Amino acid sequence: MNNYLSYMTAFLLVLLLTGASASAETAADVPSRLPLPCDLADLQIVSAFIPSAGGAGQNLTVSMVIANTGLTPSPEVPVRVTLPNGKTVNITAAIPALDAGEKKRIVIAVFIPKGTTGNNQLSLVVDPEKTVDECSRSDNHASGPFRIISV
Repeated sequence: MNNYLSYMTAFLLVLLLTGASASAETAADVPSRLPLPCDLADLQIVSAFIPSAGGAGQNLTVSMVIANTGLTPSPEVPVRVTLPNGKTVNITAAIPALDAGEKKRIVIAVFIPKGTTGNNQLSLVVDPEKTVDECSRSDNHASGPFRIISV
């Protein structure tokens, strides 16, 4: 309900600022310009912190803020962490169930395998198996560069 009220407040503000009139439009015209939120969950990685460097054979601490911006609660889902060569380094971390509009900070310890050194890119994907019906999956991933050093 809060998302709907926020949408309506934003819509009215746009009308006031642009001087447009809502009376000349039909309800079918409005969503094409200002999309209504869908009735599903919508998991998003709002922000992610990936350290700039980590040691091979050690844990790398990654944190992220996950939000459910949809109108329906989401169940617990996994997060997949991969290196650029496609090697999955951690798929056991879980994102807890989130109510509609809720967000949580998640901290994951990612083990970096020995023998992996140099500049890399770490990718995070929430709900990699696509088990949750969502408004959009385009915001379920994040990635960032980091350097793996030999220790």
